[in-house]
Amino acid sequence: GFVVQGSYLYWQAKEGGLEYIQALALSGSPSSEIFADTELLEPNSKWESGFRVGAGYIFSARSQWDLLLSWTSFHSKATQTLASSDPTLTTEMLRPTWLPFLMGTGAIEGAVSWNLRYNIVNLALGRDFFIGKWLSFHPAAGISGGWITQQYRANYQGFSANNGLFSPIGSTGYNANWGYRAVGIRLGTDAKWHITPQFSFAANGFISILYGQYKLREIFQGDFIPPASFLIHDTIHLKENYYRLRPALETELGFCWQSFFNQDKRRFLLGAYYGFAYWFQQNIMVNEFVILDQNFNSFVTNLPTLGDLQLQGLRIEAALDF
Repeated sequence: GFVVQGSYLYWQAKEGGLEYIQALALSGSPSSEIFADTELLEPNSKWESGFRVGAGYIFSARSQWDLLLSWTSFHSKATQTLASSDPTLTTEMLRPTWLPFLMGTGAIEGAVSWNLRYNIVNLALGRDFFIGKWLSFHPAAGISGGWITQQYRANYQGFSANNGLFSPIGSTGYNANWGYRAVGIRLGTDAKWHITPQFSFAANGFISILYGQYKLREIFQGDFIPPASFLIHDTIHLKENYYRLRPALETELGFCWQSFFNQDKRRFLLGAYYGFAYWFQQNIMVNEFVILDQNFNSFVTNLPTLGDLQLQGLRIEAALDF
């Protein structure tokens, strides 16, 4: 018969390469030796709600094979604001990590925000297999696809430090938007240790290999002071489109309870699981390092981030087979 499923997600998302500022705590004396304790800061990730819904069919005439279609949707936002407590810059200093050439070699304050939209659709064909009386596996294989879009904003009140002189350059900012749309294969299995006919300890693990397109749009807006010591405003636009093959890993552990009714032809299930999802190289932002020679010729070096996306948290599931 038919299967319907619904899950509530309470997840936290993090990603490598989102650091927006470097905080330096300075001590010592310029006449002898200066010590600096440094820390790279990233936006504070919050726990957010999401959902997963699914529907399928169990083919009783085909050895109980089942076909299930599911959609996972999760949105997350992370922010942070930091200001220097020392306006004289003798004991504390902030340094932008994004293109200091335009953002400023230092900053009085900085702010960052990161938004994630995560939507994944899976279509899987699977079947239950029992090993003994109390252990069952449900291997499944199918198609996985989806879209992951992200937005990143970093803003500064920057200044330029040159030969001991601190020159304010005002508000500077970096904006990035990128997305990954992909499709591929997904393989894995669920496992259940049946403590009683109603209660089970559950675990699962899946791997996906997807091929898709990345689209990146970046804007750097700021000011720089060349050796002639006059302020020049500059805006840099960067666009990239390319296709890549990327893997993803998923796993969960938890407990579930089931009850059969209507002469054991219907089943209701409740489950609670804690899981992890790991998507490789989803941060495709490109930082830039720019230098000028004495003739004001610029030399640009692109520094790709390639950070991994990590999701973790709780999933509460309810399912009905009828």
